[in-house]
Amino acid sequence: MEPHELSALEQGRLIRTREISPRELVLHHLERVERLDHGSRPLGAFVTLTAERALDRAAAMGSRVPDDPAPL
Repeated sequence: MEPHELSALEQGRLIRTREISPRELVLHHLERVERLDHGSRPLGAFVTLTAERALDRAAAMGSRVPDDPAPL
């Protein structure tokens, strides 16, 4: 199962158990956005994509995931 198919709680579990790093998870989602939103038939789902900010926040997290399942 691909990370984007998991719930936010399940993605958080993957980070907590170090099965995936926050950076790997962000890169997975960014690559998916690039593929689906910028291909030959773009979805146009994003007005602004802040990839650098997302990667910076992932780096700052390390492998920490808050106990509160609020959005990352």
